[in-house]
Amino acid sequence: MIKQIKDFYKENKRPPILNDFKNNHQFIKVFGSWKNAMIRAGFETKSKKHKKISDEEGFCS
Repeated sequence: MIKQIKDFYKENKRPPILNDFKNNHQFIKVFGSWKNAMIRAGFETKSKKHKKISDEEGFCS
């Protein structure tokens, strides 16, 4: 699921929103919230916008 988020970002040049995924209920089930899923995928969460954390900062693999 983390790969789905990262792949979406690479393909669309923007962070995804929950509704970008057909299986969006699974993200909530697995991570507890969309915010948690985005954090695990290496994004900072600030209000409703998400900023990619660079690989140099050590959050992305």
